[in-house]
Amino acid sequence: MNTETQVTPRIFLTDYASYNAGTQFEFGHWVDLDEFSDIEELNHYIREHFKDADQRSPLDDFGSIREEIMVTDYEGFPEQLYCECGSTFESIFHWMHLESYDRAKVEYLMEWQGASFSDALESFEDVILWEYSGPKTDAVYYIFHELYPDVETIERQNDFLTVDYDRFEDQCLIDFADSEGNEYLVLRE
Repeated sequence: MNTETQVTPRIFLTDYASYNAGTQFEFGHWVDLDEFSDIEELNHYIREHFKDADQRSPLDDFGSIREEIMVTDYEGFPEQLYCECGSTFESIFHWMHLESYDRAKVEYLMEWQGASFSDALESFEDVILWEYSGPKTDAVYYIFHELYPDVETIERQNDFLTVDYDRFEDQCLIDFADSEGNEYLVLRE
């Protein structure tokens, strides 16, 4: 994994009542999701945060409480898992607990194949991808020879045979960057 570019999954948390009152930034803030082990811990934090906000700055004179989550921004997880009302927190935590390589496969399926999160979870093991951080041409060469190990010997034995790596890349590989900043080449189906 390219740890220099890895982004912590996080959300900008506020609530609809504050948003409607024009005060969403008074108590809205960034929340790093990796500080919570599961959705229950996050929901507990949100309830406590809203209670504190209600005590420090009541919405009205009638005792109305903040109760509707509003997520106005996010980073570090796939766009397909973002929802303004926070209804996808369970999916985000499930995605966060996958191995980084598997997260990339799931994200690829959602982004490039239009798969839902649940469908991507069922089929991500079928995705073949390679992470690269140097020149893409080196990665294409490596992948080609990993898939066709005998070609190099055949190519050396026959001066008139050459591999068209550009065509291989264009026809067989998809360049994909995940939400964590890692770059991959994915084998087309």
